[in-house]
Amino acid sequence: MGLKTKDRSVEEPTLMPTLKSVPFLRDAPARALKAAEDHTRYFGLPGGWQLFGPGEPSDQIYFVMSGSLGAFRVGANGQMELMGHIRAGEPVGEMSMIAGEAHENAVFALRDTELLSMSREGFMKLVKSDPAILERLTRVIMIRMRQARKKTGRAAEPRVFGIVAASPTIDLKQRARVISE
Repeated sequence: MGLKTKDRSVEEPTLMPTLKSVPFLRDAPARALKAAEDHTRYFGLPGGWQLFGPGEPSDQIYFVMSGSLGAFRVGANGQMELMGHIRAGEPVGEMSMIAGEAHENAVFALRDTELLSMSREGFMKLVKSDPAILERLTRVIMIRMRQARKKTGRAAEPRVFGIVAASPTIDLKQRARVISE
């Protein structure tokens, strides 16, 4: 005996509220977001998974909704080096997409991350509806380029360490001063 179900149509949820919640897109008019909505998808990327790698085609711009991504390059020793973090609200993949070139570096999820991906076609529709988007994107690119220049020789952002004395005779302030120098 088979299961019987009622015929019903299920509408796909709209991405408009999600698009409006992206800080980078917050000032975009609704008509601009509507133009790009059909070219946008929402997905999750588990921690440790690669979003894209060097040499892969760049036909999407991504917006981090939650979580954190890391941009990596292959260093002189052949090892992956962390270039920087991409946090919630920030775009990623924009430089290669705008240039129309393959990605130069790899981007990995540093922890479980939720993203929006927008096709190049969708992004261009967004820009045609709201040219100010390009100005904001240019600002993001310039800031990232400056930060990358400042980080030359530094593989990662500063980290916070805790020091615990294994014995009451250890002078923690002295140890902390020595480590910080």
